[in-house]
Amino acid sequence: MQQWLITEVLPQEHQDERLREQTYAWFRRMHLEAPTPDRLTRLIRSAAHTFEQQFYEATLARLPEASQAALEALLLTEIATPELRDANGEKEDGMGGQEEQAPNASQDRSPQTDITLHQLRMDPGRVGLATMLEEMAKLRRIRELALPNDLFPGIARKVLAV
Repeated sequence: MQQWLITEVLPQEHQDERLREQTYAWFRRMHLEAPTPDRLTRLIRSAAHTFEQQFYEATLARLPEASQAALEALLLTEIATPELRDANGEKEDGMGGQEEQAPNASQDRSPQTDITLHQLRMDPGRVGLATMLEEMAKLRRIRELALPNDLFPGIARKVLAV
């Protein structure tokens, strides 16, 4: 039953109630008595955990080395960013002074260091030119990750959204 859940159901569905319904239907089709509700919940959770572990391992195996490095850099940038700010939230140059930015400083830095994971996940906010430019920079940053098109084969969008 768990193997059936892992291979057939969990790639398409992740809602507990739907999993429970489909599992009861499986027991009926197999002419087996279903376990108690508590035991069934444990079996479903165990299958979901196994599916997630296999999914993560398979996803990592499909990622090219360059994409893995870019994702690591994105996470490291997120971790390093708070250390570069003083008490007022202004950037420091690493020697205790505040960094003065030249007018073209934003052009000198690559988008890879400008956009953090937290910023990628933020809502756009009010509509305007600045917002549109920020969202375009986010899109460029995501494209820099060079994620393969077939990274999640056979997995439903609603499962990925969870």
